[in-house]
This record gives sequence, C-alpha cells and structure tokens, in this order.
Amino acid sequence: MNCIKTVFAGDLFCDNDSFEISNKVVDFFKEHDLRCGNLEGTIDFDDKKNILKVGPILKQNEKVLSLIKKLKINYLNLANNHILDNGYESCEKTIRLLGRIKLLGFGDRKNAYKLHVFKKYNIKIGLLSFSEWSFSTLVKENKCGSAWINDSYVNLLISEAKKKVDFLIINIHAGAENLCVPLPEWKEKYKEIINLGADIIVGHHPHVIQGFEKYKKGLIFYSLGNFYFGKNDISNGLLLSIKFYKKKFIFRTKIIKKENNIILLEKENNKKLEKLNSLIKGKKYYQIVKKYCKNNWKNQIKRYIEFFVIGVYIKNIFLIIVKRIFDWIMGKKFNRIKNLYLVHSIMNETNRFIIYRAIFIKK
Repeated sequence: MNCIKTVFAGDLFCDNDSFEISNKVVDFFKEHDLRCGNLEGTIDFDDKKNILKVGPILKQNEKVLSLIKKLKINYLNLANNHILDNGYESCEKTIRLLGRIKLLGFGDRKNAYKLHVFKKYNIKIGLLSFSEWSFSTLVKENKCGSAWINDSYVNLLISEAKKKVDFLIINIHAGAENLCVPLPEWKEKYKEIINLGADIIVGHHPHVIQGFEKYKKGLIFYSLGNFYFGKNDISNGLLLSIKFYKKKFIFRTKIIKKENNIILLEKENNKKLEKLNSLIKGKKYYQIVKKYCKNNWKNQIKRYIEFFVIGVYIKNIFLIIVKRIFDWIMGKKFNRIKNLYLVHSIMNETNRFIIYRAIFIKK
C-alpha cells in the first residue's frame, strides 16, 4: 500500500566542523520522502549586527549546511528563539544558502503563517510551525520573524488548514529547557491544538527528550531533544518516523546518541522513552514540575528580576547601594538591558508559567 514516509529531528546547531554523522543515521533519513529538522539559528557571517535581546546568541558554523545536505533535509523549521540572533542580514544570507529547502514558520506575516502541503500518492500532508514568544517572534515592527503560537490568528489558521489536507502536522518550539516532562500549561495548549484539527504535534526546544502521548485521534511528541547541539552536546535525541496512508498513520521512533562527536543510532531500546511516557501521567509528575519551577525561579529568574529590574525591593541595603552605583555607571545601555529582562519575563510563556507555579501553586 502506498504511503508517505516522513521523519522529524530536533534541534540542529553546529558550532564546529569536526563532527560526523554515522552511515546508519544518513541511511535512515534517506528512507523517507519528507525530512524535517529545526535549524537553531543562522550562520555566523561576522556581521556583528545581532538583534537586541537577552540570553545567548547562537552562531552556526557553515558545516551545518553539509549536515543538512547529507541528511537530504527538504523542510526546515525556522520558528524558534534563535533564528534572528545574528540579525536580519545573516538570516537572509543563510536562507539564500539553503536554496530550495522549504522553510516553515518564518518570514513576513504571509510566509510565517503559511500552510505548506506535501502531496504524494494522492495523500496531502499539511505542515505549520510556531514558536513560543521570543525576541525572534514576528511583530509589526519586524521585517520578518517566527510565527507565534499565541497569535490571535493561529486557532482559525489551524482549523482552516485541516480542511485542506488529509493530515496536519504542527511543529512547536516551546517549553522548559532541560526538564524531562512538559509543563502542564503546554500539555493543555497542545491538546487544544489537537482539538482544533491537528493530527500530530512535533515539539522541540527543551534540549532533552520528553515523552509522548496519544490524545483522542492525535499524537503529541512534547520534545524530540537535540539532534546535534554543538561539540559539548552528549544528550540523546529522538527521531520520529511516520508513515501516512490515506486514512491512517503509523509511527516509530529511533534514539540518537553522540560519542566522540559522532552522531549515532542507538540499538533498539524503548525503555528510555517508556520511562519518560510514564512520568507524564505518573504520580510524581507534579512533584517534578514543582521542583523544577522552584529551582528555576530561585536560581535564575528571581535573581535577574531582583537585580536587573526591581532593585528597590532588595532587602540588603548594601546591595541596593551597589545596584544604584552600578546603574549610574552603566547608564542608558544597562537600562535597556533591564527593560529587555522584564519584557522576556512577561512575554515568554514558559517563563511566565514557571514564575506563576513557583510563587502561587502549592500542588
């Protein structure tokens, strides 16, 4: 029976040119018609025109192009928080080098929210991509940017897109980093998207594998983790392979690992994924979430807000004096950074969820 074979990988980021891909990984990708990954940032052209933001600036090594070519990737998700790190010119140059690859979730408003359709054997697969809010998100002032999952247009877009295709796949770049389970708010949001008409949600951004669950007739993969995220990346990643027939789909997964900067397929081992799946619905789920939110708030977000933004609420009088002097020395540039921290804490959904859970939710 004829079917469309698709494969999805997580985050792609190359900061060096010394990594290798095993033949088994390359061959696995070649088995598929549609091959998709998340391109986490643009190539470093040394333009020194980074966008105004807080957080790390990712600069891809040009070898990322050879990785994409070797895997024969024909679709790339660009709806992520690093795609505009190096400015609009670097982004435009990178896009030109990608050639005829279909780019998901990025551009002006028309292109960022465009439904891409892959058709074969009279089967139509639709693809949309979105990201949680970041400094790369498309806003009116931007020339271009990534599609935002909470844009007022998204719900209607998903419902209408489903009417045009047999299967609808949504890429979503969102979630808490280095957390082995999705936050409850994202679980609820993804199920809402299935209710709107999506068949499959492919998640990335947390940099670790999170489990998956079946919901109604849909399938939610909360995070595929990293496919490759630089020379220091030793994490596992997940490859999601789906065969689409006219009236149904079936899926399988492969776990990838990195050894000596070589990307390899692990031997068949579903125990890791089964354990992660059990955590999503297990008794310890809310304990894991609570602990993560408390630690993240205490060790990172609260510290930034207190020192960079609020300041006046710091109880230690010595720290208040130090901060006032620091503000005066740094001047307008530092005030701009303070404002950016505040905006990121308010606008980014994951930060907002973590802050709320850390402070208000006892469960």
